[in-house]
Amino acid sequence: MLQCRTLAFAALLLPPAAAAQLAAPESALAAPDGVYVSNIGTRPAPSLADGDGYIARLTPDGTVRDSRYLPAADGALNAPKGMALLDRRLYVTDIDRIVGFDLDARAQVFELSLAATGTRFLNDLEVVDRQLVVSATDLDTIFAVDPATGSYRSLMRFVPAPNGLYYDAERRRLYVAGYGRDGGAGALGVIRLDGRFPSYRRLGLRGRLDGIARVGDWLVVTDWGRGRGDGRVHAYHLARGRILRDQLVGLDGPADLAADPASGRIWLPEMLANRLRIEVLELPR
Repeated sequence: MLQCRTLAFAALLLPPAAAAQLAAPESALAAPDGVYVSNIGTRPAPSLADGDGYIARLTPDGTVRDSRYLPAADGALNAPKGMALLDRRLYVTDIDRIVGFDLDARAQVFELSLAATGTRFLNDLEVVDRQLVVSATDLDTIFAVDPATGSYRSLMRFVPAPNGLYYDAERRRLYVAGYGRDGGAGALGVIRLDGRFPSYRRLGLRGRLDGIARVGDWLVVTDWGRGRGDGRVHAYHLARGRILRDQLVGLDGPADLAADPASGRIWLPEMLANRLRIEVLELPR
């Protein structure tokens, strides 16, 4: 039987200047040179090609270094969401395509359209064996993309409304946060990649789930709850399947978070409040 306990937080204050320069922040990614935050834009339409999306770069304490770091010059982003870092290239989903930027040159170096699949809601990205794995929430599908060749294939179909992704390389498990459909709850699930064919099963955590990050032996998962102001964060133990449910209220559209496994610090975009929340999680061993 799964046990539930409260998840404790120690909050850090985010500088007001940072919040003022974020517009529907959807995803955070912690990198050696800062924390990258994708912003859907001042017109927060996640499937509209309106050209007002951008990626900001912050310091780990939330100070804005570059409010519109990417795109720097050429190209435009519409509604950027999940991000992944591979070989100093930052890849980001953007409605029906994946865009890649060279971080040293701050230049776009990659673009792959998946429009032929019919998707309008590519969501999160994760690196698996030097390939990019991307969730298509509207197609109930996970795709695998080879950035070296620009080719893609279906990795797993019939995954209910896949949103956030986390890859456990040691166990060769891809964890998927399901958002749910038509007001119904989604579920945390796992895809096993250690067999001849991938296999998917649901785990015990339910909710309108969005982002996943790892802190120690725990997966930290965001949940939009019933709507505005009812977002929360849960934790799921990788080995024991134990669930810690947080009773914190007031998160406004908690989306795709980043985490520092050593310190327990998380960077949590609140998409509907146009801000980034910084917390330190106190999780049992």
